Amino acid sequence: MEKAKKRNKVSEHFRTVLYQIGLTPRRAVNSMIFLLVFSSLASICYILLLAGKSGTAFQTFLGSNPQSAVMFIISTVDFGLGYVLWNKKEELITRRKNFQAFSTFLLFSQLIVGNLVCVILAGISLYVSSQVKDDGGKYLSSAEIMLFSLSGLVYVFCAILLLRLR
Repeated sequence: MEKAKKRNKVSEHFRTVLYQIGLTPRRAVNSMIFLLVFSSLASICYILLLAGKSGTAFQTFLGSNPQSAVMFIISTVDFGLGYVLWNKKEELITRRKNFQAFSTFLLFSQLIVGNLVCVILAGISLYVSSQVKDDGGKYLSSAEIMLFSLSGLVYVFCAILLLRLR
């Protein structure tokens, strides 16, 4: 019984903090878009900077530095997911199941590749998903399911590569 009370206190405190900072589902989606797009752009710029400092061609640099190549692939997929999220923002904000599906996918996929800031933000998005009203529209289209599947496979492949490179 005490554990339930403590859990309710923590949940209530967390809800109060989110209310005070004004985190709504729309702001959570905008934050995820910002984080996915700009962190991937920063990573790509960093890789380009490293390639420029080495004085070799970009393809040669990626071939000789497999960790940078994997980081480049992950950054490219993150950028693509941020772009899809930007295009589907209104659909996500009006359909709870889609919002929860995308947040859950981001939580696990970013956990696999080690992007902990995005994991935390996706977890918070799942928490605020109860504020999203469900308009009863179509769940996920086959194209969205295919996007999740392919990008999930790329993330798993990259995680396996990163583990083997260590």
